[in-house]
Amino acid sequence: MQKTISKMIALLSALLFLSACGASGVSTPKTAQAQTQAKTPRRVVSLYASYSAAWLAAGGSLAGVTDDAVNERHLDVGGAALVGSLTRPSLEKILALEPDLILASPDVPGQLALQAQFLNLQIDARYYGCDTFEAYKVMMEDFLSSTGRDDLREKLIGTPEAQIKQAKVLAQGKTPRSVLLLRANSSGVQVKSEGTVAAEILRDLGAVNIAQKEPSLLRELSLEIILRENPQFIFVVPQGIDDAQTAIDALDPSWRSLTGQFIALPKDLYHYKPNERWGEAYAQLAAILYD
Repeated sequence: MQKTISKMIALLSALLFLSACGASGVSTPKTAQAQTQAKTPRRVVSLYASYSAAWLAAGGSLAGVTDDAVNERHLDVGGAALVGSLTRPSLEKILALEPDLILASPDVPGQLALQAQFLNLQIDARYYGCDTFEAYKVMMEDFLSSTGRDDLREKLIGTPEAQIKQAKVLAQGKTPRSVLLLRANSSGVQVKSEGTVAAEILRDLGAVNIAQKEPSLLRELSLEIILRENPQFIFVVPQGIDDAQTAIDALDPSWRSLTGQFIALPKDLYHYKPNERWGEAYAQLAAILYD
């Protein structure tokens, strides 16, 4: 009977964590803290390089990571084993490490597909959707509670939070700027209006993305519409390539007639999750828009 009750408690805890920081980015930090205080995770597997970096910054160690942590972010993961790629993590390799905590993203289909199996196996798998600072803050509160490193809270949460407040002050009372946000990769350029770090920061700073007025741009990059709307700033974020400028140069020459500014944003701040550099990401965009 006691064994059955223990299994039910474990299953309920897993369910709570799977819904904690999912696709909506909403978390229940009190529930997370209650569980992590009971048992500090010792064998952690991270399926997303940005979360690997955040866990390490919070004073944790890693038993397993996906190859983007090493090949793209060049993180010092110690002796952590590789458990596949960001988009296709290997369940077999993950389970071979006997993890007591898994960090994953609900925005990656290959990771989300493993959610039910982690639940059935009663493994603590936490899915974080962190495209906003508030969601990052919830995640880091959880991490610091897990590692017991509250001494790092000011550096990882307090400092960027203060920088964000300063950036918002710069935007107060200013005329909203019109922008277009593009994501560039090896296959071309796409318009983004939400669900990315840059998009959420621009919205928070009062910028108006023309794709919100013209949602057809999300399906097809129409130069005619862009010329008509004539955004003041055109931001480009690289994905899977090192330099967004290459993708910009490949665009139709008639784009040069736009009066708006083409600005290539750094990959480490606006494609990857900026983690403790959220404040820097806000400050940079606020300065471009309003200073």
